[in-house]
Amino acid sequence: MFKSMIVWIGLLIMVGSNIAFAQTFPTEQAVQVAVKKCLDVVHGTTPHNFILSSYYENFDAFYNPASKQVEFNGNANGDLEPRFEFKKCMAENKIPITDVTNK
Repeated sequence: MFKSMIVWIGLLIMVGSNIAFAQTFPTEQAVQVAVKKCLDVVHGTTPHNFILSSYYENFDAFYNPASKQVEFNGNANGDLEPRFEFKKCMAENKIPITDVTNK
């Protein structure tokens, strides 16, 4: 009796942990809303260095449904800070930067 009870408890823990760790993906609409919100955050950020202002103002990002990824235009060294702010905002909105949907 005691052994079978331990087996059942173990099974319940395994099933429960699989449910708890099931990966969910945001919808395309949720990703697009988060991208817009995070672009507003980046564009509204005042950089500590005036020279970086144009990088914040010109930063752009979009959701590409073909690749299912969020893409952005920043490639220069000056884009590091705006990119960081954007990625941070996306993470705070629980949206990964790559493979954002599972469709």
